[in-house]
Amino acid sequence: MNRKIALISIPTGVLGIGLSALLALKFYSLETQAIQKDFQQDINEQVHRLEAKIDAKLEAINSLKLLFDSSEQVTPKEFQQFTHNLLARHKDIQALEWVPKVKHADRATFIKQRQQNYPAFEITQQVSQGKMVRAQKRAEYYPVSFLEPFAGNELALGFDLASDATRKRAITLATDTGMVQSTSNLTLVQEQEEQKGFITFIPVYQDQPNTLDSRRQRLEGLVLGVFRISDLVNGAIQPGAIDAINLQLMDTSNPEDIPYVRQSRLGQPMPEHEYRSDLKSIAGQQWTIAAIPSNVYFNEKRSGLPWAVFWVGLVFTVLTEAYVFFILRQSKLVETVVRDRTKELEEANKKLSLISTTDELTHIANRRHFNDCLDKEWKRAIREQTPMTLFLINLDFFRQFNEGYGFVAGDECLKKIASQLESLLKRPADLVARFEGETFALLLPNTANAEPLAQRCIESIEALKIKHIYSPISEYVTVSIGVGFVRPAHDTPMTKLVEKATQALLQAKDAGRNQHAFIHIPSFADTLVPSDPASQELQFQSQ
Repeated sequence: MNRKIALISIPTGVLGIGLSALLALKFYSLETQAIQKDFQQDINEQVHRLEAKIDAKLEAINSLKLLFDSSEQVTPKEFQQFTHNLLARHKDIQALEWVPKVKHADRATFIKQRQQNYPAFEITQQVSQGKMVRAQKRAEYYPVSFLEPFAGNELALGFDLASDATRKRAITLATDTGMVQSTSNLTLVQEQEEQKGFITFIPVYQDQPNTLDSRRQRLEGLVLGVFRISDLVNGAIQPGAIDAINLQLMDTSNPEDIPYVRQSRLGQPMPEHEYRSDLKSIAGQQWTIAAIPSNVYFNEKRSGLPWAVFWVGLVFTVLTEAYVFFILRQSKLVETVVRDRTKELEEANKKLSLISTTDELTHIANRRHFNDCLDKEWKRAIREQTPMTLFLINLDFFRQFNEGYGFVAGDECLKKIASQLESLLKRPADLVARFEGETFALLLPNTANAEPLAQRCIESIEALKIKHIYSPISEYVTVSIGVGFVRPAHDTPMTKLVEKATQALLQAKDAGRNQHAFIHIPSFADTLVPSDPASQELQFQSQ
Protein backbone atom coordinates (compact mmCIF):
# COMPACT_ATOMS: atom_id res chain seq x y z
CA MET A 1 0.00 0.00 0.00
CA ASN A 2 2.86 2.32 0.94
CA ARG A 3 4.46 1.59 -2.40
CA LYS A 4 1.22 2.39 -4.17
CA ILE A 5 0.94 5.66 -2.24
CA ALA A 6 4.50 6.45 -3.15
CA LEU A 7 3.87 5.65 -6.82
CA ILE A 8 0.93 8.03 -6.72
CA SER A 9 2.25 10.73 -4.42
CA ILE A 10 5.75 11.05 -5.87
CA PRO A 11 4.62 11.56 -9.51
CA THR A 12 1.75 13.74 -8.29
CA GLY A 13 4.15 15.80 -6.19
CA VAL A 14 6.64 16.09 -9.05
CA LEU A 15 3.82 16.96 -11.43
CA GLY A 16 2.39 19.48 -8.95
CA ILE A 17 5.78 21.14 -8.48
CA GLY A 18 6.39 21.16 -12.22
CA LEU A 19 2.97 22.58 -13.00
CA SER A 20 3.34 25.16 -10.24
CA ALA A 21 6.70 26.24 -11.59
CA LEU A 22 5.43 26.38 -15.17
CA LEU A 23 2.35 28.36 -14.22
CA ALA A 24 4.42 30.73 -12.08
CA LEU A 25 6.73 31.35 -15.03
CA LYS A 26 3.72 31.93 -17.27
CA PHE A 27 2.34 34.56 -14.94
CA TYR A 28 5.74 36.10 -14.67
CA SER A 29 5.93 36.30 -18.46
CA LEU A 30 2.44 37.84 -18.75
CA GLU A 31 3.28 40.36 -16.09
CA THR A 32 6.54 41.19 -17.87
CA GLN A 33 4.63 41.82 -21.10
CA ALA A 34 2.16 44.08 -19.28
CA ILE A 35 5.01 46.03 -17.67
CA GLN A 36 6.70 46.30 -21.08
CA LYS A 37 3.52 47.82 -22.49
CA ASP A 38 3.36 50.22 -19.54
CA PHE A 39 6.97 51.13 -20.19
CA GLN A 40 6.35 51.80 -23.88
CA GLN A 41 3.28 53.88 -23.05
CA ASP A 42 5.28 55.89 -20.51
CA ILE A 43 7.86 56.66 -23.19
CA ASN A 44 5.22 57.46 -25.83
CA GLU A 45 3.57 59.84 -23.39
CA GLN A 46 6.86 61.65 -22.81
CA VAL A 47 7.42 61.78 -26.59
CA HIS A 48 4.00 63.37 -27.08
CA ARG A 49 4.74 65.86 -24.32
CA LEU A 50 8.05 66.75 -25.97
CA GLU A 51 6.36 67.13 -29.38
CA ALA A 52 3.68 69.38 -27.92
CA LYS A 53 6.37 71.40 -26.14
CA ILE A 54 8.30 71.92 -29.36
CA ASP A 55 5.10 72.82 -31.27
CA ALA A 56 4.40 75.52 -28.69
CA LYS A 57 7.94 76.91 -29.13
CA LEU A 58 7.52 76.97 -32.93
CA GLU A 59 4.24 78.84 -32.51
CA ALA A 60 6.07 81.40 -30.37
CA ILE A 61 8.75 81.89 -33.04
CA ASN A 62 6.05 82.15 -35.70
CA SER A 63 4.31 84.89 -33.71
CA LEU A 64 7.62 86.78 -33.71
CA LYS A 65 7.70 86.44 -37.51
CA LEU A 66 4.22 87.99 -37.65
CA LEU A 67 5.61 91.02 -35.81
CA PHE A 68 8.09 91.59 -38.63
CA ASP A 69 5.49 90.81 -41.31
CA SER A 70 3.11 93.41 -39.91
CA SER A 71 5.64 96.20 -39.36
CA GLU A 72 7.63 98.27 -41.82
CA GLN A 73 10.54 98.41 -39.39
CA VAL A 74 10.78 96.76 -35.99
CA THR A 75 12.74 98.81 -33.47
CA PRO A 76 14.95 97.28 -30.76
CA LYS A 77 12.46 98.44 -28.14
CA GLU A 78 9.51 96.83 -29.96
CA PHE A 79 11.50 93.60 -30.29
CA GLN A 80 12.39 93.66 -26.61
CA GLN A 81 8.81 94.30 -25.49
CA PHE A 82 7.33 91.64 -27.77
CA THR A 83 9.87 88.93 -26.92
CA HIS A 84 9.63 89.72 -23.20
CA ASN A 85 6.07 88.38 -23.15
CA LEU A 86 7.00 85.32 -25.24
CA LEU A 87 9.99 84.45 -23.07
CA ALA A 88 7.89 84.86 -19.93
CA ARG A 89 5.60 82.10 -21.24
CA HIS A 90 8.38 79.95 -22.72
CA LYS A 91 11.22 79.97 -20.19
CA ASP A 92 13.04 77.09 -21.88
CA ILE A 93 13.77 79.10 -25.02
CA GLN A 94 17.45 80.02 -24.77
CA ALA A 95 17.08 83.10 -26.99
CA LEU A 96 14.91 84.79 -29.63
CA GLU A 97 16.84 86.63 -32.33
CA TRP A 98 16.45 88.73 -35.47
CA VAL A 99 19.06 88.11 -38.18
CA PRO A 100 18.88 90.48 -41.17
CA LYS A 101 20.56 89.85 -44.50
CA VAL A 102 23.39 92.40 -44.82
CA LYS A 103 25.35 92.84 -48.04
CA HIS A 104 29.06 93.61 -47.78
CA ALA A 105 28.53 97.09 -49.24
CA ASP A 106 26.16 97.87 -46.34
CA ARG A 107 28.33 96.34 -43.61
CA ALA A 108 29.85 99.58 -42.26
CA THR A 109 26.50 101.40 -42.24
CA PHE A 110 24.80 98.48 -40.51
CA ILE A 111 27.48 98.28 -37.80
CA LYS A 112 27.26 102.02 -37.19
CA GLN A 113 23.48 101.82 -36.76
CA ARG A 114 23.71 98.96 -34.28
CA GLN A 115 26.45 100.72 -32.30
CA GLN A 116 23.86 103.34 -31.37
CA ASN A 117 22.39 100.70 -29.04
CA TYR A 118 25.52 98.60 -28.44
CA PRO A 119 28.69 100.75 -28.72
CA ALA A 120 30.93 97.67 -28.96
CA PHE A 121 28.80 95.99 -31.67
CA GLU A 122 30.73 94.22 -34.43
CA ILE A 123 29.95 91.49 -36.96
CA THR A 124 31.89 88.51 -35.65
CA GLN A 125 32.69 84.89 -36.32
CA GLN A 126 33.80 82.11 -34.00
CA VAL A 127 37.35 80.74 -34.02
CA SER A 128 36.92 78.51 -30.96
CA GLN A 129 34.34 77.96 -28.24
CA GLY A 130 33.91 81.24 -26.38
CA LYS A 131 36.30 83.18 -28.66
CA MET A 132 34.90 85.56 -31.28
CA VAL A 133 36.80 87.66 -33.83
CA ARG A 134 35.83 90.20 -36.48
CA ALA A 135 34.06 88.43 -39.35
CA GLN A 136 35.98 87.91 -42.56
CA LYS A 137 34.84 89.62 -45.73
CA ARG A 138 32.06 87.78 -47.59
CA ALA A 139 29.33 88.79 -50.04
CA GLU A 140 26.52 88.53 -47.50
CA TYR A 141 26.32 88.42 -43.72
CA TYR A 142 23.61 87.17 -41.42
CA PRO A 143 24.54 88.83 -38.09
CA VAL A 144 22.49 88.56 -34.91
CA SER A 145 21.02 92.08 -34.71
CA PHE A 146 18.31 91.80 -32.04
CA LEU A 147 18.72 89.36 -29.15
CA GLU A 148 16.61 88.60 -26.09
CA PRO A 149 17.42 87.83 -23.37
CA PHE A 150 20.80 89.52 -23.60
CA ALA A 151 22.10 88.17 -20.31
CA GLY A 152 23.77 84.82 -20.87
CA ASN A 153 23.74 85.23 -24.68
CA GLU A 154 26.18 88.15 -25.04
CA LEU A 155 28.58 86.28 -27.35
CA ALA A 156 25.81 85.69 -29.89
CA LEU A 157 25.18 89.42 -30.54
CA GLY A 158 26.72 90.28 -33.90
CA PHE A 159 27.63 86.66 -34.67
CA ASP A 160 27.49 86.06 -38.43
CA LEU A 161 25.57 82.82 -38.88
CA ALA A 162 26.84 82.60 -42.47
CA SER A 163 30.33 81.97 -41.07
CA ASP A 164 29.25 78.50 -39.90
CA ALA A 165 28.43 75.79 -42.46
CA THR A 166 25.69 74.12 -40.40
CA ARG A 167 23.86 77.36 -39.71
CA LYS A 168 24.34 78.61 -43.29
CA ARG A 169 22.87 75.39 -44.67
CA ALA A 170 19.74 75.82 -42.55
CA ILE A 171 19.44 79.49 -43.59
CA THR A 172 19.65 78.51 -47.26
CA LEU A 173 16.97 75.81 -46.90
CA ALA A 174 14.64 78.16 -45.02
CA THR A 175 15.18 80.93 -47.59
CA ASP A 176 14.65 78.71 -50.64
CA THR A 177 11.57 76.91 -49.31
CA GLY A 178 9.93 79.67 -47.29
CA MET A 179 9.39 77.08 -44.55
CA VAL A 180 10.54 76.65 -40.96
CA GLN A 181 13.94 74.99 -40.87
CA SER A 182 16.12 73.76 -38.01
CA THR A 183 19.82 73.07 -37.84
CA SER A 184 21.19 69.72 -36.88
CA ASN A 185 22.56 69.34 -33.36
CA LEU A 186 25.35 71.83 -32.65
CA THR A 187 27.17 73.68 -29.88
CA LEU A 188 25.81 77.21 -29.39
CA VAL A 189 28.36 80.04 -29.45
CA GLN A 190 27.12 81.17 -26.01
CA GLU A 191 27.29 77.64 -24.55
CA GLN A 192 29.42 77.48 -21.41
CA GLU A 193 28.91 73.80 -20.72
CA GLU A 194 29.13 70.72 -22.91
CA GLN A 195 25.50 70.67 -23.98
CA LYS A 196 24.09 70.53 -27.49
CA GLY A 197 21.46 72.81 -28.96
CA PHE A 198 19.77 73.66 -32.22
CA ILE A 199 18.43 76.74 -33.97
CA THR A 200 15.10 77.12 -35.76
CA PHE A 201 14.80 79.67 -38.59
CA ILE A 202 11.71 81.30 -40.16
CA PRO A 203 12.39 83.56 -43.18
CA VAL A 204 10.87 87.04 -43.48
CA TYR A 205 10.38 88.37 -47.02
CA GLN A 206 9.28 91.56 -48.69
CA ASP A 207 5.77 90.92 -50.01
CA GLN A 208 4.87 87.27 -50.75
CA PRO A 209 7.47 85.73 -53.14
CA ASN A 210 6.48 82.43 -54.68
CA THR A 211 9.53 81.42 -56.71
CA LEU A 212 13.03 80.40 -55.73
CA ASP A 213 14.70 83.46 -57.27
CA SER A 214 12.17 85.89 -55.81
CA ARG A 215 12.57 84.37 -52.34
CA ARG A 216 16.33 84.82 -52.49
CA GLN A 217 16.03 88.39 -53.78
CA ARG A 218 13.29 89.53 -51.40
CA LEU A 219 14.63 87.98 -48.21
CA GLU A 220 14.85 90.63 -45.48
CA GLY A 221 16.15 88.34 -42.78
CA LEU A 222 15.17 85.54 -40.46
CA VAL A 223 13.64 85.27 -37.01
CA LEU A 224 15.03 82.40 -35.03
CA GLY A 225 14.71 80.55 -31.79
CA VAL A 226 17.73 79.14 -29.99
CA PHE A 227 17.28 76.03 -27.88
CA ARG A 228 19.40 73.97 -25.53
CA ILE A 229 18.23 70.41 -26.05
CA SER A 230 18.62 69.46 -22.39
CA ASP A 231 16.46 72.40 -21.27
CA LEU A 232 13.80 71.50 -23.83
CA VAL A 233 13.68 67.80 -22.97
CA ASN A 234 13.86 68.29 -19.19
CA GLY A 235 11.10 70.89 -19.39
CA ALA A 236 8.85 68.48 -21.30
CA ILE A 237 9.41 65.35 -19.20
CA GLN A 238 6.86 64.79 -16.48
CA PRO A 239 8.63 64.98 -13.09
CA GLY A 240 9.17 61.55 -11.56
CA ALA A 241 7.83 59.71 -14.61
CA ILE A 242 11.17 58.29 -15.80
CA ASP A 243 13.39 58.30 -12.73
CA ALA A 244 14.12 54.59 -13.22
CA ILE A 245 14.59 54.86 -17.01
CA ASN A 246 17.77 55.50 -19.01
CA LEU A 247 16.98 57.91 -21.84
CA GLN A 248 18.83 58.98 -24.97
CA LEU A 249 17.82 61.43 -27.68
CA MET A 250 19.55 60.75 -30.98
CA ASP A 251 19.57 62.13 -34.50
CA THR A 252 17.58 59.60 -36.57
CA SER A 253 19.76 60.15 -39.65
CA ASN A 254 22.94 59.78 -37.60
CA PRO A 255 22.45 57.46 -34.59
CA GLU A 256 26.01 58.21 -33.45
CA ASP A 257 24.94 61.81 -32.78
CA ILE A 258 23.43 61.71 -29.26
CA PRO A 259 22.80 65.27 -28.01
CA TYR A 260 20.97 64.25 -24.83
CA VAL A 261 21.61 61.45 -22.34
CA ARG A 262 19.75 60.90 -19.07
CA GLN A 263 21.20 58.13 -16.91
CA SER A 264 19.06 56.69 -14.13
CA ARG A 265 20.69 56.36 -10.74
CA LEU A 266 18.27 53.63 -9.75
CA GLY A 267 19.22 50.00 -10.34
CA GLN A 268 20.82 48.35 -13.34
CA PRO A 269 19.75 48.87 -16.98
CA MET A 270 17.85 46.08 -18.78
CA PRO A 271 18.89 46.49 -22.46
CA GLU A 272 16.72 43.55 -23.53
CA HIS A 273 13.68 45.80 -22.95
CA GLU A 274 15.01 48.74 -24.98
CA TYR A 275 12.28 50.71 -26.77
CA ARG A 276 12.69 53.34 -29.47
CA SER A 277 10.13 55.92 -30.56
CA ASP A 278 10.56 58.38 -33.44
CA LEU A 279 9.43 61.94 -32.95
CA LYS A 280 7.59 63.57 -35.79
CA SER A 281 9.73 65.69 -38.08
CA ILE A 282 10.38 69.08 -36.45
CA ALA A 283 11.27 71.73 -39.02
CA GLY A 284 13.46 69.27 -40.90
CA GLN A 285 15.00 67.77 -37.75
CA GLN A 286 14.23 64.10 -37.04
CA TRP A 287 14.91 62.67 -33.58
CA THR A 288 14.52 59.25 -32.00
CA ILE A 289 14.05 58.52 -28.29
CA ALA A 290 15.87 55.38 -27.11
CA ALA A 291 14.81 54.22 -23.65
CA ILE A 292 16.07 51.38 -21.45
CA PRO A 293 14.31 50.61 -18.15
CA SER A 294 16.22 49.66 -15.04
CA ASN A 295 15.42 46.63 -12.93
CA VAL A 296 14.00 49.03 -10.33
CA TYR A 297 11.34 50.13 -12.84
CA PHE A 298 10.24 46.51 -13.37
CA ASN A 299 10.49 45.57 -9.71
CA GLU A 300 8.31 48.47 -8.63
CA LYS A 301 5.58 47.33 -11.00
CA ARG A 302 5.78 43.63 -10.24
CA SER A 303 3.21 42.02 -8.00
CA GLY A 304 3.62 38.91 -5.85
CA LEU A 305 1.22 36.95 -8.02
CA PRO A 306 3.78 34.61 -9.69
CA TRP A 307 5.19 33.55 -6.32
CA ALA A 308 1.71 33.17 -4.87
CA VAL A 309 0.76 30.82 -7.70
CA PHE A 310 3.86 28.74 -7.08
CA TRP A 311 3.29 28.36 -3.33
CA VAL A 312 -0.42 27.77 -3.67
CA GLY A 313 0.36 25.09 -6.26
CA LEU A 314 2.69 23.34 -3.83
CA VAL A 315 0.19 23.43 -0.96
CA PHE A 316 -2.75 22.24 -3.02
CA THR A 317 -1.00 19.79 -5.29
CA VAL A 318 -3.45 16.98 -4.41
CA LEU A 319 -6.33 19.28 -5.41
CA THR A 320 -5.29 19.37 -9.04
CA GLU A 321 -8.66 20.13 -10.48
CA ALA A 322 -9.36 22.92 -8.00
CA TYR A 323 -5.89 24.25 -8.59
CA VAL A 324 -6.35 24.27 -12.39
CA PHE A 325 -9.70 25.98 -11.93
CA PHE A 326 -8.07 28.62 -9.76
CA ILE A 327 -5.27 29.20 -12.28
CA LEU A 328 -7.74 29.55 -15.12
CA ARG A 329 -9.69 32.13 -13.14
CA GLN A 330 -6.51 34.04 -12.36
CA SER A 331 -5.40 33.83 -15.99
CA LYS A 332 -8.75 35.20 -17.08
CA LEU A 333 -8.39 38.02 -14.57
CA VAL A 334 -4.95 38.95 -15.86
CA GLU A 335 -6.15 38.90 -19.46
CA THR A 336 -9.05 41.17 -18.48
CA VAL A 337 -6.65 43.59 -16.78
CA VAL A 338 -4.41 43.59 -19.85
CA ARG A 339 -7.39 44.14 -22.16
CA ASP A 340 -8.72 46.97 -19.99
CA ARG A 341 -5.31 48.54 -19.85
CA THR A 342 -4.97 48.26 -23.64
CA LYS A 343 -8.35 49.95 -24.06
CA GLU A 344 -7.30 52.74 -21.72
CA LEU A 345 -4.08 53.19 -23.67
CA GLU A 346 -5.98 53.36 -26.97
CA GLU A 347 -8.30 56.01 -25.53
CA ALA A 348 -5.30 57.95 -24.23
CA ASN A 349 -3.70 57.77 -27.68
CA LYS A 350 -6.88 59.14 -29.23
CA LYS A 351 -6.84 62.06 -26.78
CA LEU A 352 -3.19 62.74 -27.52
CA SER A 353 -3.92 62.63 -31.26
CA LEU A 354 -6.71 65.17 -30.76
CA ILE A 355 -4.36 67.45 -28.83
CA SER A 356 -1.77 67.30 -31.63
CA THR A 357 -4.36 68.47 -34.22
CA THR A 358 -6.11 71.13 -32.14
CA ASP A 359 -5.04 74.70 -31.52
CA GLU A 360 -4.25 75.07 -27.83
CA LEU A 361 -5.85 78.51 -27.45
CA THR A 362 -9.00 78.40 -29.62
CA HIS A 363 -9.68 74.62 -29.52
CA ILE A 364 -10.29 74.53 -33.28
CA ALA A 365 -8.11 72.76 -35.84
CA ASN A 366 -4.48 73.87 -35.93
CA ARG A 367 -2.28 74.51 -38.97
CA ARG A 368 -1.08 70.91 -39.17
CA HIS A 369 -4.62 69.56 -39.21
CA PHE A 370 -5.58 72.16 -41.81
CA ASN A 371 -2.70 71.08 -44.07
CA ASP A 372 -3.71 67.42 -43.76
CA CYS A 373 -7.37 68.19 -44.60
CA LEU A 374 -6.38 70.40 -47.51
CA ASP A 375 -4.23 67.64 -48.97
CA LYS A 376 -7.00 65.05 -48.55
CA GLU A 377 -9.78 67.24 -49.94
CA TRP A 378 -7.57 68.42 -52.82
CA LYS A 379 -7.01 64.85 -53.97
CA ARG A 380 -10.73 64.09 -53.57
CA ALA A 381 -11.64 67.15 -55.62
CA ILE A 382 -9.30 66.06 -58.43
CA ARG A 383 -10.85 62.59 -58.48
CA GLU A 384 -14.44 63.82 -58.38
CA GLN A 385 -13.86 67.01 -60.41
CA THR A 386 -15.50 69.21 -57.79
CA PRO A 387 -14.66 72.82 -56.90
CA MET A 388 -12.98 74.05 -53.73
CA THR A 389 -12.99 77.39 -51.89
CA LEU A 390 -10.61 78.70 -49.22
CA PHE A 391 -11.18 81.70 -46.92
CA LEU A 392 -8.25 83.40 -45.17
CA ILE A 393 -9.75 85.59 -42.44
CA ASN A 394 -7.52 88.17 -40.76
CA LEU A 395 -8.44 90.38 -37.81
CA ASP A 396 -8.10 94.06 -38.70
CA PHE A 397 -5.60 96.05 -36.65
CA PHE A 398 -5.15 93.20 -34.18
CA ARG A 399 -1.66 94.26 -33.19
CA GLN A 400 -3.11 97.57 -32.00
CA PHE A 401 -5.80 95.58 -30.14
CA ASN A 402 -3.14 93.55 -28.31
CA GLU A 403 -1.08 96.63 -27.52
CA GLY A 404 -4.13 98.53 -26.26
CA TYR A 405 -6.05 95.86 -24.36
CA GLY A 406 -3.26 93.39 -23.60
CA PHE A 407 -2.56 89.84 -24.71
CA VAL A 408 -5.09 88.27 -22.34
CA ALA A 409 -7.89 90.26 -23.99
CA GLY A 410 -6.38 89.42 -27.36
CA ASP A 411 -6.55 85.70 -26.56
CA GLU A 412 -10.20 86.00 -25.47
CA CYS A 413 -10.98 87.86 -28.70
CA LEU A 414 -9.42 85.04 -30.76
CA LYS A 415 -11.47 82.45 -28.86
CA LYS A 416 -14.75 84.26 -29.49
CA ILE A 417 -14.05 84.72 -33.19
CA ALA A 418 -12.98 81.08 -33.59
CA SER A 419 -16.22 79.94 -31.94
CA GLN A 420 -18.31 82.26 -34.12
CA LEU A 421 -16.67 81.06 -37.34
CA GLU A 422 -17.12 77.44 -36.31
CA SER A 423 -20.85 78.03 -35.73
CA LEU A 424 -21.28 79.27 -39.32
CA LEU A 425 -20.19 75.95 -40.86
CA LYS A 426 -22.95 73.36 -41.29
CA ARG A 427 -21.40 70.61 -43.41
CA PRO A 428 -19.20 67.86 -41.94
CA ALA A 429 -16.48 68.34 -44.56
CA ASP A 430 -16.15 72.10 -43.93
CA LEU A 431 -13.22 73.05 -41.68
CA VAL A 432 -12.30 76.11 -39.66
CA ALA A 433 -8.69 76.28 -38.48
CA ARG A 434 -6.28 78.72 -36.92
CA PHE A 435 -3.95 79.41 -39.84
CA GLU A 436 -1.40 81.58 -38.05
CA GLY A 437 -1.54 84.26 -35.36
CA GLU A 438 -4.71 86.29 -35.88
CA THR A 439 -5.47 84.61 -39.23
CA PHE A 440 -8.11 81.88 -39.56
CA ALA A 441 -8.82 79.58 -42.50
CA LEU A 442 -12.14 78.17 -43.74
CA LEU A 443 -11.77 75.19 -46.09
CA LEU A 444 -14.95 74.59 -48.11
CA PRO A 445 -14.83 71.48 -50.34
CA ASN A 446 -17.30 71.11 -53.21
CA THR A 447 -18.11 74.82 -53.02
CA ALA A 448 -18.24 77.15 -56.00
CA ASN A 449 -20.07 80.25 -54.74
CA ALA A 450 -19.06 81.15 -51.20
CA GLU A 451 -19.07 84.92 -51.39
CA PRO A 452 -22.39 85.12 -49.48
CA LEU A 453 -20.75 83.19 -46.64
CA ALA A 454 -17.77 85.57 -46.70
CA GLN A 455 -20.11 88.54 -46.24
CA ARG A 456 -21.95 86.67 -43.54
CA CYS A 457 -18.65 86.03 -41.70
CA ILE A 458 -17.82 89.74 -41.81
CA GLU A 459 -21.25 90.70 -40.48
CA SER A 460 -21.26 87.96 -37.86
CA ILE A 461 -17.85 88.97 -36.44
CA GLU A 462 -18.80 92.63 -36.27
CA ALA A 463 -22.10 91.61 -34.63
CA LEU A 464 -20.09 90.20 -31.71
CA LYS A 465 -19.42 93.86 -30.83
CA ILE A 466 -15.98 93.27 -29.41
CA LYS A 467 -14.80 96.77 -28.53
CA HIS A 468 -11.79 98.01 -30.51
CA ILE A 469 -11.27 101.73 -29.88
CA TYR A 470 -7.84 101.50 -31.49
CA SER A 471 -9.26 100.56 -34.92
CA PRO A 472 -9.48 103.48 -37.38
CA ILE A 473 -12.36 101.85 -39.32
CA SER A 474 -14.80 100.66 -36.67
CA GLU A 475 -15.45 100.80 -32.96
CA TYR A 476 -15.66 97.00 -32.94
CA VAL A 477 -13.32 94.21 -34.06
CA THR A 478 -13.66 93.58 -37.81
CA VAL A 479 -12.12 91.13 -40.26
CA SER A 480 -10.85 91.13 -43.82
CA ILE A 481 -11.34 88.00 -45.91
CA GLY A 482 -9.46 86.67 -48.90
CA VAL A 483 -11.47 84.13 -50.92
CA GLY A 484 -9.67 81.75 -53.24
CA PHE A 485 -11.65 79.46 -55.58
CA VAL A 486 -10.42 76.69 -57.88
CA ARG A 487 -11.49 73.47 -59.56
CA PRO A 488 -8.43 71.34 -58.73
CA ALA A 489 -6.72 69.51 -61.54
CA HIS A 490 -3.46 67.64 -61.91
CA ASP A 491 -1.91 70.71 -63.53
CA THR A 492 -2.79 72.96 -60.56
CA PRO A 493 -0.46 72.90 -57.51
CA MET A 494 -2.24 72.75 -54.18
CA THR A 495 -0.23 75.69 -52.84
CA LYS A 496 -1.82 77.89 -55.50
CA LEU A 497 -5.09 77.99 -53.58
CA VAL A 498 -3.39 79.27 -50.42
CA GLU A 499 -1.35 81.78 -52.41
CA LYS A 500 -4.39 83.18 -54.18
CA ALA A 501 -6.41 83.36 -50.99
CA THR A 502 -3.49 85.26 -49.44
CA GLN A 503 -3.43 87.65 -52.42
CA ALA A 504 -7.17 88.16 -52.10
CA LEU A 505 -6.73 88.90 -48.40
CA LEU A 506 -4.14 91.56 -49.22
CA GLN A 507 -6.54 93.05 -51.78
CA ALA A 508 -9.27 93.22 -49.14
CA LYS A 509 -6.88 94.99 -46.77
CA ASP A 510 -5.69 97.42 -49.45
CA ALA A 511 -9.32 98.22 -50.28
CA GLY A 512 -9.97 99.48 -46.76
CA ARG A 513 -10.46 96.26 -44.69
CA ASN A 514 -13.73 94.98 -43.16
CA GLN A 515 -14.59 93.40 -46.52
CA HIS A 516 -13.75 90.44 -48.70
CA ALA A 517 -11.97 89.99 -52.01
CA PHE A 518 -12.30 87.06 -54.40
CA ILE A 519 -9.77 85.41 -56.73
CA HIS A 520 -10.62 82.55 -59.06
CA ILE A 521 -7.79 80.25 -60.12
CA PRO A 522 -8.50 78.98 -63.66
CA SER A 523 -7.46 75.43 -64.48
CA PHE A 524 -8.01 72.82 -67.15
CA ALA A 525 -10.70 71.27 -64.90
CA ASP A 526 -12.95 74.31 -65.53
CA THR A 527 -13.52 73.05 -69.08
CA LEU A 528 -14.64 69.61 -67.88
CA VAL A 529 -17.56 70.58 -65.58
CA PRO A 530 -20.92 72.28 -66.21
CA SER A 531 -20.79 76.09 -66.15
CA ASP A 532 -23.91 76.39 -63.97
CA PRO A 533 -22.54 77.65 -60.61
CA ALA A 534 -25.93 77.44 -58.99
CA SER A 535 -25.74 73.65 -59.11
CA GLN A 536 -22.93 73.64 -56.55
CA GLU A 537 -23.68 76.73 -54.46
CA LEU A 538 -23.06 76.41 -50.77
CA GLN A 539 -26.38 76.15 -48.96
CA PHE A 540 -26.60 78.01 -45.66
CA GLN A 541 -28.98 77.36 -42.79
CA SER A 542 -30.45 80.40 -41.11
CA GLN A 543 -29.38 81.04 -37.56
